[in-house]
Amino acid sequence: MSLSGVVQLFAGRPVHPVGPDGRMALSDHLRELRGRILKISLVLLAAFVAGLFFFDQLFDLVIGPYHQAQETLGEDVTIPTVSGPGGPFLLYFKLCGLGAVIGTSVTGIVAALTLDSSHHARQGCPMAGRRGRARAS
Repeated sequence: MSLSGVVQLFAGRPVHPVGPDGRMALSDHLRELRGRILKISLVLLAAFVAGLFFFDQLFDLVIGPYHQAQETLGEDVTIPTVSGPGGPFLLYFKLCGLGAVIGTSVTGIVAALTLDSSHHARQGCPMAGRRGRARAS
């Protein structure tokens, strides 16, 4: 597959002409869905990689309330543990994945609520779509 073919996968543009009432063929809807899923996956992957760099800050954010409760209740009440041979490794990835999902969700919601232009909304939120498209009546 060529580079232009990969770009077309992300574009998700209709192949068949869009009707005067804005209707599209099912295959065009599926192409648009595939393009949106690919864009969202790419954004989540980038946020996950960014989360790997900020793991220490994310871990401190999550473990902070536990340490406060431990100081209040006493140190003999609970012990933080990660079980299994891959536990620490999986904790690393689970925390970064959770940070990626929450971070992109908050960013997308804020972008969709605060930006007027559909062009800017699409840059901040891959799910914004084509809100500014005029429809024939």
